[in-house]
Amino acid sequence: MIRPTNQTGFSLLEALVVVAIIAIIALIGVPVYLNLQPQLKLQAAARSLAADLRLAQEAAVTEQINYLVAFNTNENSYSLVNSQTGVSVKKIYLDKQVKISSVAGLSNNQAVFNSSGALSYGGTVILQNSNNQQKTITLQPSGYVQIN
Repeated sequence: MIRPTNQTGFSLLEALVVVAIIAIIALIGVPVYLNLQPQLKLQAAARSLAADLRLAQEAAVTEQINYLVAFNTNENSYSLVNSQTGVSVKKIYLDKQVKISSVAGLSNNQAVFNSSGALSYGGTVILQNSNNQQKTITLQPSGYVQIN
């Protein structure tokens, strides 16, 4: 039997070797991803909280009334509230892997933005994930919001 000299394609053995290599890479990658997931959720929650604080500040300046962000550590949530009407504009529940560890320096766990965008009191909000990693959101009396 004469075999053709120009064979194209892969043999079964070559295909199985490639599949085995992909499986090994996946087995290594999945635990790394699972370990990174709490850190990524913590970073996302901190960025979202900082953005919502800036949203409350922007609304206070735009509408020329006080807006507040009320933190509820028991429910692991915070709310953006129009202080003139008392209506909650937005309520956010944090991911199960992230909790509000502490709220310090704020009166009644509330960041109150006045019509010029400044805060009544400066303070900090500490978020913590399931790996005990923390992100601190610092609120300056001038209205500056920073993630550390």
